[in-house]
Amino acid sequence: KIISPKVDPNVKQLMDEGVTPPPGAILGKTAARIEDASSSINPFVASGQKRAVKEFNVAAYNRALSPIGQQYKGEVGHDGVKAVGDKLSQAYDDLLPKLNWAPDSQFAQDLTDIDASSVTMVDAKRKQFYSVIEKYLKPHLAQGGPLDGETLKKLESQIGAQIRRFDRPNATIDDLDVADALKDTLTAIRDSVERANPAHAERLKAINNGWAVLVRLERAVGVGSEDGVFTPAQLMQAVRTSDNSVRHRQFARGDALLQDLATAGKSVLGNKYPDSGTAGRAALGAIALGGASMIDPTAAATLGATSLAYTPMGQRGLAAVLTKRPRFAPGLAGAVNQAGLPANLGIVSAFLAAQQQSKNPPYGGQ
Repeated sequence: KIISPKVDPNVKQLMDEGVTPPPGAILGKTAARIEDASSSINPFVASGQKRAVKEFNVAAYNRALSPIGQQYKGEVGHDGVKAVGDKLSQAYDDLLPKLNWAPDSQFAQDLTDIDASSVTMVDAKRKQFYSVIEKYLKPHLAQGGPLDGETLKKLESQIGAQIRRFDRPNATIDDLDVADALKDTLTAIRDSVERANPAHAERLKAINNGWAVLVRLERAVGVGSEDGVFTPAQLMQAVRTSDNSVRHRQFARGDALLQDLATAGKSVLGNKYPDSGTAGRAALGAIALGGASMIDPTAAATLGATSLAYTPMGQRGLAAVLTKRPRFAPGLAGAVNQAGLPANLGIVSAFLAAQQQSKNPPYGGQ
């Protein structure tokens, strides 16, 4: 399998999107379990796993930015999600002077649907939601005439500020319900603006697609991420809760926005954000390496080589080796398979003979 592996499609998808999984995750579940176990004594392994999760976050950021022709470069976490939102907002601001908006019948229907969904809120929070609509949106609806770009920008900024008021760190579930209803209202406005400006519809659609992805990123961060870095499992949860189709039909069919990326990440990278880089773990790793050298220098060298496989360069190089085999690899793998048990017994016999000649065999001579 190492000579000529069958690459998991989920691994291929992640690598195509700039994520380099650690070698154990590439080789399969058994190797991944061994890798997870070794991360508790080797800080380099945990660091490689953590790096892959961060790259997964960047891949998700790029899903939001690619519709407007941009790629993300920078740190991940709360600042990263904010930077993605700022880039989308800037793209929209650049377009706003060319736009105008008059609510249409579809917008009225969207508001009716949002109103129907709001009945699940507790009464106090539903009143807060409607107070925002009454204060900021209703006056423009009463005018009936089109809004110019600057007025539209002000309206969106006002609703956006109210969303941040309710969608804050440690917000209650009831507050998040208000934020979600306001986000749906803002999405309805933007969809209506797109319909009202056919000359700019393509650019608006690209920006709106980016915002739809951003909503899921923000929800992934809000479900308990560490420092704003979400795991594939947290993104999957956000994807499901963001699916507004009947009975979450799109999610059930595997077609929900970002579900393919979340599925690949969860399958390959797992469900947790590894804890690496702590002083305690680094000390434990040093003890492990030092202790190994006391038993057998070869064991220490093996641990050291393993650590190199989880450095940024080593992890990328090993991933390429494990997923992009040369042309002769299948033939070599076939030869090993054909050799079968006799070849394996030959290897074992040579190993045992070498151990008998050693004055200090590793593993207690077993």
